[in-house]
Amino acid sequence: MSELGLRYRRGRRKFRDYATAFLLLVGVATAAAFLDARNTQSFEGSFVAVDGDSLQRAGQRFRLFGIDAPELRQTCRRDGTKWRCGVAARDALRKAMGEEGAVCRGSQADRFGRLLVRCESGYGSINARMVANGMAVSFGAYEREESLARDARRGIWATDFSRPRDWREANREAARLRSDMAETIHSATPSETIRDWISWARDFIFE
Repeated sequence: MSELGLRYRRGRRKFRDYATAFLLLVGVATAAAFLDARNTQSFEGSFVAVDGDSLQRAGQRFRLFGIDAPELRQTCRRDGTKWRCGVAARDALRKAMGEEGAVCRGSQADRFGRLLVRCESGYGSINARMVANGMAVSFGAYEREESLARDARRGIWATDFSRPRDWREANREAARLRSDMAETIHSATPSETIRDWISWARDFIFE
């Protein structure tokens, strides 16, 4: 067989392999979408906004998919003044969930057992709106909405703030240090505690 014929056969075989792989991927994606649709749960009615990205209803917990809002105790600095951005985010979600036709749908749970949901009302996607209004940051989705909010300096983007994930990590570390210190103080004798504090104060002053 000529060189041209061999190249033609190799090309046909490669095309067939690519086509087979593509069809398999389409099949897997279709099956996954079908199963996801079958397992999707829908909830409507009265919800309690726990914070800016978490809901509760009849004892069941929900987490808004693709967004991360400031924690309830988190504060931001706006024009040099402390602003309770976590509370503001909670209030924004509460208001959105009170809109007519609010409904949440989801099929998978996060590692804390909360159902991951996409919520919407007559005004459109609540998840997307929370990010677009600067009340949450993108968390695997809604990157375009975050970019628009940041450019327009909406919500938290008009403040000095830590991303919620960074704030949680910093506060977990602070809580661990407080726990370690409390345990040390509790287990030490009074004289040992006094010596430790004197040593710490001396190091702090003369370092």
